[in-house]
Amino acid sequence: MDYKIAIYILVVISIGLLVAVWLWRRVSKTEAVRKKRLKGFKNFDAVPTESPQDNHLREVRQQSLQNVETRFAILRRLLLPVLFVLLVLALIIPFLGKVPQTVISVSVAAVTVVVGIAARPFVENLIAGVVISFGKRVRVGDTVLIDEHYGTVEDITLSYTTIKEWNWRRYIIPNAAMLNKNIVNYTLKEKYYWVNVEFWVDYDSDIQLVEELATKAVENSANFANYEAPKFWVVDLTKEAAHCMVVGWANSPSQGWMLGVDTRKELIQQFKSHGIKSYSLRYQPATSSSIGDSSPAEGERGSS
Repeated sequence: MDYKIAIYILVVISIGLLVAVWLWRRVSKTEAVRKKRLKGFKNFDAVPTESPQDNHLREVRQQSLQNVETRFAILRRLLLPVLFVLLVLALIIPFLGKVPQTVISVSVAAVTVVVGIAARPFVENLIAGVVISFGKRVRVGDTVLIDEHYGTVEDITLSYTTIKEWNWRRYIIPNAAMLNKNIVNYTLKEKYYWVNVEFWVDYDSDIQLVEELATKAVENSANFANYEAPKFWVVDLTKEAAHCMVVGWANSPSQGWMLGVDTRKELIQQFKSHGIKSYSLRYQPATSSSIGDSSPAEGERGSS
């Protein structure tokens, strides 16, 4: 019996050491990837703007890098104690038979009460923070839409995530709640953005002229990324007007928003010059039906 216990203890310790080394390397690798990505960022804003702060981009990048270092340093400090506790629990399993069942039951009940009542919010947010840190659902610098709040992910700690909205307000979400959010991530895979401007024109309008004016309005914008020519579609025919759409590429969500602004302004001017009656102009991302009540894009919707 003692021989089997010795083998069990040796195996548990060996596995524990291997897991500790693997986790330590995984933490270091993930931290290096996050820091490398942040160093290459050229824009942290969901909407292009001249910051009232001097060297805003440099300060934001440095603060984000410092926050990443702090977060992963805390993870390293937690890693060894947690693994040690788990290792000890695994080592005492063969000896539980010698401990009275009453003692085990009382101990488990006490720990459950303490964790469940006093430390539950902290533990939930901590675990969620670890999951978010190692996941790719959201990362610092991503442009996102969460709970109708449009902005960039400014900071991720082990307890909460901060969203810097387009108007520079901060939306703070506990990490436990963050895991249950429906998130639109505009920069999860790539930074490019396909922008569409929708509008309605009278049936008496020359549709070929409308197409020419709409595509030129996109092409004339400095924020247009000329990967391909803008596309024009008549997407619906209503009782009052023809529902049209023009789309074009931008290099980022912030430039995409400005491309929509430029296109709408140009369309309004050209339609007035050519006597084309338009019932409505509105902008939204081609990948989503809405960008949220608190976003600049939603604020630009409506009749013109």
